[in-house]
Amino acid sequence: MTQASQFALRRIIEQFASNARFCLICNYSSQIIPALQSRCTKFRFGPLSDEETEKRVRYIAEAEKIQVSDDGIKAILKLGKGDMRRILNVLQSTALTFPVIDSRAVHLTTGDPLPEDMQFLVKTLMSSKFEDCVNVVERMRSERGYSLVDIIREVHDIVKSIEMPRKPRILVHSDLADIEHRLCVGCFDRLHVPALVGSFIEARDIIVASAR
Repeated sequence: MTQASQFALRRIIEQFASNARFCLICNYSSQIIPALQSRCTKFRFGPLSDEETEKRVRYIAEAEKIQVSDDGIKAILKLGKGDMRRILNVLQSTALTFPVIDSRAVHLTTGDPLPEDMQFLVKTLMSSKFEDCVNVVERMRSERGYSLVDIIREVHDIVKSIEMPRKPRILVHSDLADIEHRLCVGCFDRLHVPALVGSFIEARDIIVASAR
């Protein structure tokens, strides 16, 4: 909603406040102008739990006769992050594109990195040479169309689940956070691919040194 439309809505609310009630729903209240916010009572709702959203997704899938697998539902819930509107958008988009909704179909529809690609990338980062790792990341960016921000977020989730000593784990998490921050403020992806790989190379060196 543009600022001009919000000012128009404010005038409507002022004109009909005596005999009408208005309900505005948004994801980011900071995008609502102060003049409009001052005329509203705010109610903040946190993300829904996976148990709640899974029940609704299964109910809708059954009602609409949509074939969805367990890993497909898991992928939808992960990408939806408790936002029911986003979850239903992903479910609908995937159902329009694929006859059966599984994890791969969900990721291909949304453009998010495939789990198997990210598992392969982390394995490469933990074992291959610097140049080989850079080439793998660049191929995923060019051939798969993955953004480096999405790659970093998926890699971060995988790193949390693998065994790694405390010091290199903290190093990797800190570096990933710094890279993501720089990307979000406008830096180019290609400039930070070596930084991503370098963080894992440094972590590997620490692991090797501590094992001696």
